[in-house]
Amino acid sequence: MVRVILVAPAPILRAGVAAVLHDVPDLALAGVTGDLATARRWTRARPPDALLLAWPAPDARLLTLLPWVRRHAPQTAALVLVAQCDEGALALLVSAGAAACLSLDQDAAALVRTLRCAARPDWRGDPAQGALAQRWQAEVGRRWRRLTRQERRVAHLLAQGQDVRTIAATLGVRPKTVEYHLSHVLAKLACASRLEAALWVRTHVPLALLDAAAHADDGRGGG
Repeated sequence: MVRVILVAPAPILRAGVAAVLHDVPDLALAGVTGDLATARRWTRARPPDALLLAWPAPDARLLTLLPWVRRHAPQTAALVLVAQCDEGALALLVSAGAAACLSLDQDAAALVRTLRCAARPDWRGDPAQGALAQRWQAEVGRRWRRLTRQERRVAHLLAQGQDVRTIAATLGVRPKTVEYHLSHVLAKLACASRLEAALWVRTHVPLALLDAAAHADDGRGGG
């Protein structure tokens, strides 16, 4: 029997996925919740074979929860079920600890097959997604990790279309300080202009996850 804990913040999504899994004879829903603290408590008390994280779209909460699962329940496969997930978001989620990212567009049979795979002790996740995450980290993450936390914030705001004065007001610093950070952003990302840097960030770094990624990197750097 494959034990699954379903975590879905959206009530409709939670009910829909639970209904799909309810009648599968070799799956047991060990818990269904939308609360992350409850999910952590259940997972710590009795780690399931699979933790199914059904999210409308990737966000910082996922990037925080996945490393926790990796640390506290390494025998549990964390599976992320999302409506849309671009290459950068997928790479960050897999790098953070997701065994696989699944699409809400797939049929129920494919989801059930993956949950069954997750229960096998020799299963190491989706190899194609793992390779993608490694490639993204090598090509994008390596450059992104060169930036300090404040430089990432500046790059984030630049990618949103903010000018120097607006970035300065948002961060509560002087425009000259922003100019200083921007010069480092351009050098570290190997970009010739601010426009190129903004486009690079928007293309390669999923903005919904950017802040959590910055915190995760800072945490690793600080031991």
